[in-house]
Amino acid sequence: MIEAPGFETLITALYPRGDKYLKSDAVFGVKTSLIVDLQDVTSDEEARAKGFESGPFKLLQQDFVLVRREEAKIARAERAAKTVPDEAKVEGL
Repeated sequence: MIEAPGFETLITALYPRGDKYLKSDAVFGVKTSLIVDLQDVTSDEEARAKGFESGPFKLLQQDFVLVRREEAKIARAERAAKTVPDEAKVEGL
């Protein structure tokens, strides 16, 4: 979960490339855009710089873009307007 004041909260999951569970996700939430590459880091110096006592560890570098709350509200309203049929269309059924 990623939060920032004035922005929509982002809840997501990332999946390591090659993971044995990629094709068996219970809710079928694995999308190509959510599959990530983890970098192997063996340097004890880099490990300490990241807060670990020593290496090795896996490193993920990923950028996330948050949407301002007002922009999200407008986008939801526009999407809802496109998915809710007009009364005239319903009468013609």
